[in-house]
Amino acid sequence: MVWCGKQNKYFEYKSVKIPLHFCILYRILYVKVSLHSRRRTCMPVINHIRKIRQEKGITQVKMAEDLQVTRQTINAIEKHKYNPSLELALKLLAYFNVPMNELFELEEDEE
Repeated sequence: MVWCGKQNKYFEYKSVKIPLHFCILYRILYVKVSLHSRRRTCMPVINHIRKIRQEKGITQVKMAEDLQVTRQTINAIEKHKYNPSLELALKLLAYFNVPMNELFELEEDEE
């Protein structure tokens, strides 16, 4: 791989020439995403999806099919690696037929 150079108008990756402005944009976005993922700026949302799903005897595969998402999405949400979109959160509330505070809560800061 050849990274962006001052004399080059492109960089080369696997024999593909990519314009320099895409390289710069990529590097800027990569840094912003990396910094954002390391920074904790808001209270995390805790969900009780796994507990409720298991109590109702529903598998991740069945739930994913019913909600039209992948099993990996359900798994990531249950492991708190991903917060569901507003649309998916509303679908989850309707799917389990539970009040919002039973499914989601904000983790309080100890400060």
